[in-house]
Amino acid sequence: MNNINERSYIKDVVYEVLDEKKEEINFNVVDIWFEYMMYSAISKEESTCANDESIFNLHIAPYFSNHKILDITPKDIIDWHLSMKKHLSYQTVVNNHRTFSKMFVWVDTLYDTKWNPLSKVGAPKKTDKKDDMLIWSEYDFFKFYSVIDNLEHKIIFLLLYFGGFRRGELLALKWNDFINNHLRVDESCANIRGKQVIKKPKTFNSYRLVEIDPQTLSLLNIWHDHAKESPTYHPENFIIGRKTRPMAFETLRQTKIRYEMAANVPHISIHDMRHSHVSLLINNHMPVIGIAQRIGDTIDEVLQTYSHLLPQTSLEISNFLKEITMRYK
Repeated sequence: MNNINERSYIKDVVYEVLDEKKEEINFNVVDIWFEYMMYSAISKEESTCANDESIFNLHIAPYFSNHKILDITPKDIIDWHLSMKKHLSYQTVVNNHRTFSKMFVWVDTLYDTKWNPLSKVGAPKKTDKKDDMLIWSEYDFFKFYSVIDNLEHKIIFLLLYFGGFRRGELLALKWNDFINNHLRVDESCANIRGKQVIKKPKTFNSYRLVEIDPQTLSLLNIWHDHAKESPTYHPENFIIGRKTRPMAFETLRQTKIRYEMAANVPHISIHDMRHSHVSLLINNHMPVIGIAQRIGDTIDEVLQTYSHLLPQTSLEISNFLKEITMRYK
C-alpha cells in the first residue's frame, strides 16, 4: 500500500471511529438534561436547580427538545437567541444562554465531547443598557411614597429604595435581625417550585449589616413596638408578612403596582428599586467600595452593572490630570 492510499485508509478508519463515538454519546437534549439535573440535585442549591429546571422547560426544551446535543450548531444557537429577543429581556436571554451552556460543560467533563456551540457563539451583547434598568429619581420615589397609607408598606418601600435590599433579603428579615440602627442580612427568601423557602445567601458578600436611615428607623421602631404588643410575638417572627410567614412575592409586586398607579409614576420592577438606590449613591459621589459593601456585591459587580451611570467619570479623570499637570507647566 503506497503512502497516499495508506493515509487515506487511516483517515477513513479515524472518521469511522469518531462517528461511532459520536453516535454513542450523541444524546437527545431532554435525556441528557435529565441526567444533568440528577447530578445538580446533589451538587447545587435546591433554588438553583429549580431555577435551571424552570428555564429549561420554558425556554430551552420548546426549541431543542428534538435535537441531539452534538448536532446543535452555532447557527442553531444564534437563531435561538434571535427568537428569544423578540419577547424576552436581554438579561433573561443571557441567563437562558448560561444555563444551557452549563449543561454542555458538564457533558464535556463526563464524555470528553469537546463541543459547546454556546461558547463558540458567546452570550448576546447588550446594545442598550437602559432597556433593562429603570431608575426612579428621588422625586419619583417620594411621589410614590406620598400615596402609601399603610405603615408596613411604607417600611417595605423605604427599605427597598434607601436600603438597597434584594427582594428575597427584605422578606427574609426577622426581628432578631433588627440590631440597634442596623438590619442584618444572613438569609434570603426564594421561590422554589411555587413555594417560598428561607435559605442562606448565595455569596459571602451578601452577609452584611445595613445601616438604616433615621426616617426608616423611626417607622421600624414603631412597627416593632406594635409587633411586640401581640401575645404571639417572637424574635424569630418575620418583619414583613404574617409573623411566621414572609409576605408572598406576588403580594409585594401587586402592592407596588397599586401605589404606582395611584401616584402616576413610571412602572419599575422591585429589583429596579435596588438599582435606583445605587444610582442615588453614585449620583451623590459615594465611593464604589462603600456601595458594594452596602448592597452585598463585589466592587467588580458594581462597576460592571452600574458603569453606565457614570457618564462623566472619564471627563472628571481627564480634568483632574489636566489640573495636576498644569501646576508644573
